[in-house]
Amino acid sequence: MGLISSTIPKVVTEVQAGRAHEREMDLQRQNVQMQLTIANNNLDVEKFRAAAEQYKADIADYTATMKAIHETYSKSPFPWIDGFNAMLRPFMALGIMLLFLVVSTVYCASIMDQFIAGNITGEQMMNMVYNSLVGEVFMAVVGFLFGARAGMSRKDKY
Repeated sequence: MGLISSTIPKVVTEVQAGRAHEREMDLQRQNVQMQLTIANNNLDVEKFRAAAEQYKADIADYTATMKAIHETYSKSPFPWIDGFNAMLRPFMALGIMLLFLVVSTVYCASIMDQFIAGNITGEQMMNMVYNSLVGEVFMAVVGFLFGARAGMSRKDKY
């Protein structure tokens, strides 16, 4: 349930990022227009006219590039296709996590059976778990989640 509920904010974030990108593009266009206006009002008119022409050429290239990008990412006439495209990456990530969960559960259960049967010691069992891919992934996730906090708190102290 937690994995499913964590995908919803990611989808919303993706949609908001697209809208933020459009706003950013508008602000950049306005900034370039403002720079052109300032350049045209300066004393060295010839120098700035050459710069203005270059800016205009750059704006035209930039606009053409952005138009091509927006056409690539434009919405389809079918909303379910856009929904499927938005959910594809979260579902793939969820599937990989579930696959890892199943495989690691089977692996750990077989090691636990060997320990219960008395074939291996507790130390051997722990070494088999934490020296395997399961243990490395666990340590990487825990280190990522808590190691960054510890590093930040130590950085502030020194």
